[in-house]
Amino acid sequence: MPLELLWVQEYLRTYDEPCETGCSVITFPDLRWHRCDIKSTNLLGNVLANQASAEAGCAEAILYLPDGTLTEASHSSFFLVKTNQLHTTPLKANVLPSITRGYTLKLARQVGIEVVERNLQRKELDEADELFLVGTTCEILPIVKVDGRPVKSGQPGLLTRRLQAIYTENVDVFLK
Repeated sequence: MPLELLWVQEYLRTYDEPCETGCSVITFPDLRWHRCDIKSTNLLGNVLANQASAEAGCAEAILYLPDGTLTEASHSSFFLVKTNQLHTTPLKANVLPSITRGYTLKLARQVGIEVVERNLQRKELDEADELFLVGTTCEILPIVKVDGRPVKSGQPGLLTRRLQAIYTENVDVFLK
């Protein structure tokens, strides 16, 4: 017998300010099991990473494997910008296929932004031109600090701003 649960709650836009100014994140070991593409109720690794980020005064934790490979964030998708190319971890066992991630990639490709899906390394965080998070509630959230170090100028980057505008324009069509 099927069981359904419906939850309705007012949506409060808590990310408006950090979407404008940018946010800080920490890096955190990816403690999850190695089938993160399966959405399950076992989110302990994500919860521990998110708690660590909150205790550090940050918005999110970017997860990494023992070899330094970046996977995703504790409750968002993660993107890196280098020389006007958008880089993100490919969908495989260590990344949950987010609808917002997929939509952001679609929009980027539609406006001619080159997308590179490849394994990212932790050391690349210091070399990135821009970093940002993508999620249903945070939409496109610029990262301006990683582990207390600024990303380039410490301000949201131009490509991130461009994607924010394109995303908002396209999503607002559905909200009207």
